[in-house]
Amino acid sequence: MSSQLRRLLTSATLSSVGDGLVIVALGLLALEATDDARLIALVFAAERLPWLLGQVIATRADRHPTPGRLLVLADLFRAGMLAVAAATVATSEPPIPVLVVLAAALGFGTMVHGAARHVVLAELADSASLAKANGYLGAAEGLGYAAVGPAIGGVIYSFGRAVPLVGDALSFLFSAVLTRPLARRRRNVDAPVPAAPNTRGVIGSVVRHPLLGLLFAQIMALGFAQSIVLAVTPIFLREQLGLSDGSYGLFLGFAAVGGLTTGVLTPHLWSTRRHTHRFLSGASIVAGLCYLALAGQRAVVPAFLLLFVFDGTVGTIGTVLPTLRLEHSRPDRRARVGALFSQAVLAGQPIGAILAGVIAQTYGVRRAFEVAGILILIVSTVITWPLRRAIRAAGA
Repeated sequence: MSSQLRRLLTSATLSSVGDGLVIVALGLLALEATDDARLIALVFAAERLPWLLGQVIATRADRHPTPGRLLVLADLFRAGMLAVAAATVATSEPPIPVLVVLAAALGFGTMVHGAARHVVLAELADSASLAKANGYLGAAEGLGYAAVGPAIGGVIYSFGRAVPLVGDALSFLFSAVLTRPLARRRRNVDAPVPAAPNTRGVIGSVVRHPLLGLLFAQIMALGFAQSIVLAVTPIFLREQLGLSDGSYGLFLGFAAVGGLTTGVLTPHLWSTRRHTHRFLSGASIVAGLCYLALAGQRAVVPAFLLLFVFDGTVGTIGTVLPTLRLEHSRPDRRARVGALFSQAVLAGQPIGAILAGVIAQTYGVRRAFEVAGILILIVSTVITWPLRRAIRAAGA
């Protein structure tokens, strides 16, 4: 592994730790500001709204001669926004509109960072090590965002509402320092980059592709279902499981170890490229069953184990699917295709979050989990055999 790739992985870990800190803080701040599930879900939805502009930013990243510079700018932007937010939170209790604006700004910065990272990763890792690099990157991001960050965030929130926001700002500053050498690295482009197709053209090329189209459908359904659950997770943990502020983050953090474990193991288990469809379809079906089982849980230990397994399925999908996407996308469109897949996950999430808020407010949190689990199972079952044929035809 090159020193530059190590910098990218370390930077991703640091900034993801900060993301985990602030995602817990936003959830707890929203719970303090209101008991309306719809408004709590709105904060989650706001973070996903900027991804509607994903193709615009991805086109810029694809054609940018130094995409590493975008990484640095995105980190500095997020650090600045969090510094202002920390000062506001330290002096007063922020209302829901302030939390919505902060979440949207952070979502925009994350969108820019993610689009640039698609390009930088493909430049730094050769074809032989791309799957392993994707696995390590997914594990690095998951380690921070889903495990270490939430575990620390819930604890330090008790010392002050602004503390997680300050920690997040510092993590982005350190990340910017680490990726600064990458900002000076110019892309290896042997020929002029062709004119960028419009968003409709990129979508059409993905949908018409026999393998990418099915992967797109799978990740879109999984992302939408996750948004339904994630939007009401603060309510589920506080009201249905009865967790305190400190244990709130620890619960999420330790459960996420399941995703980190499979993120590291999957590249080795999948190294021969056998049974690719089983990795994808099997993980999706297990994910849906976990959500259905979680719906009725009121005991902490069974709920923890189910979430642990669910995160493990996400870690597997998060390694295999991006690798197939990069391998079967044109080099000059990798960022745009990557952004399109991210949009499939994130652009529909505001709708899923709002739907979750309405369901939870009207019928209870349990029904939101049930809807998410059924949706995953239906889509996974429908595409299982077409996905198997497409993977075999593509030699993947």
